[in-house]
Amino acid sequence: MGVWEDLQQTPIEEVRRRAAIIDQWNDIDSVEVPGGTRYAWNDGGGQSSGWFFADDGKVLLLTFEHESALNFYDSDYAGQAEIFRGLPDELVALVANQPESYEFLNLTETPSENTLPHASGVFWFDGTTWHIAAGLIAYCEKNGITPLTDAGFSHDVGFDYAVGDCLFGKEFTPEAVIAEQVANGWYEEEGEKEEALIRLRSVFDAHDHHLGGGRRA
Repeated sequence: MGVWEDLQQTPIEEVRRRAAIIDQWNDIDSVEVPGGTRYAWNDGGGQSSGWFFADDGKVLLLTFEHESALNFYDSDYAGQAEIFRGLPDELVALVANQPESYEFLNLTETPSENTLPHASGVFWFDGTTWHIAAGLIAYCEKNGITPLTDAGFSHDVGFDYAVGDCLFGKEFTPEAVIAEQVANGWYEEEGEKEEALIRLRSVFDAHDHHLGGGRRA
């Protein structure tokens, strides 16, 4: 089963928990946006993801792969806008004409000065089901880009890598996250893995204690 299917089978409360923990683990502050909350991830090399949890229960997920046919140049606001088509207006409002961030720089339309964030993948949750943005599918079909194969989303979309730390479809514990990072070549120096595990355990504990106190992260 691919990561996309694993995401769809993960309860949305657990999706939010994982997104929030990965956000904190990467020293990124969650951001209150009009009508919701954003959690983010980046690898420091141009790839990123952003989870926008709307107050009404819907969710917008953006991914960005900088070495992608879906990396729109600053002058191509129209192309970027195409892949946002088909989203509910209230989800677009979470990211349109908002301040840009390290994870998602803005493209600006001339002369209106409207903005949208750079995104190579756009996905949304309607309260029950996850969807690929209709505009993303249409843009890829029109331009000969294959967004999804039997093996998962293509490199151009950047989905699997950008949400990989959330370990959808797998156990999500501090030990599991660190083990996954070790398998990917992290923590080669003596003691690094142990230090990272201690810090990540504190992130898990702080987040889950925060939720246990009746407050939503």
